[in-house]
Amino acid sequence: MFQVDQALLEESGRVLASDPRVHWLLGGSGSGKSTVCRVLHAKLGVTVLDMDSRIYGAYHASFSPSRHPVSCQWHAAKDGMSWLLDMTWSQFEAFSRASLPEYIDLLSRELQTIGGPQPVLVDGGIWHPALLATVLEPSRIVCMRRDGLDASTLWAEPGARSEMRRAAMDLDATGAKWTRFLEFDDSITSTVATEAAEAGIVACGWSGSDSPADVAERVAGSFGFARRPLT
Repeated sequence: MFQVDQALLEESGRVLASDPRVHWLLGGSGSGKSTVCRVLHAKLGVTVLDMDSRIYGAYHASFSPSRHPVSCQWHAAKDGMSWLLDMTWSQFEAFSRASLPEYIDLLSRELQTIGGPQPVLVDGGIWHPALLATVLEPSRIVCMRRDGLDASTLWAEPGARSEMRRAAMDLDATGAKWTRFLEFDDSITSTVATEAAEAGIVACGWSGSDSPADVAERVAGSFGFARRPLT
């Protein structure tokens, strides 16, 4: 149903690989990616690119049927979230893998418009670190992990995720799609952790006793950003 465009992955991946500024922070929902990115931007001046906002918004105007056929199918759906949740897990995983080269293609174009020597930290957006690691050195990827939290607990928390939670819960009266949403979310978190370990990517786990600055400092150290404490 969906196939990874290896030629596109290699073409766009060369831009990432040749730009030493580029680093990528991955992890499941609620793993702390955006919080860490905000700290690193504020304390170290790291340029942050929020991939979720691009994938779910800004990049849609740039989807091309010839270069981004997988993303175009999603974009053309009457309800993109419902379209995804109608898939089986294997179909959804195949879609996510096949869309990754398309997102990297758009990112590679954007990177060429960003000046300055400061590090560029890509925040999330994809969840197949092993595939990303074929074009970006594993040392330039860190996977976040929030310990002791499953999807049901995470999505019950108040805050920024409430809008997406309502959207998913409103898709059908039976709650079946919301249940599938939670199942997919748990599977995504598991996949990120498994693939990161297999690819030799550093994992940064944290719990409620860790401060954002402490976690950000560990991530900065993994990337070689930190020259001073962030607290």
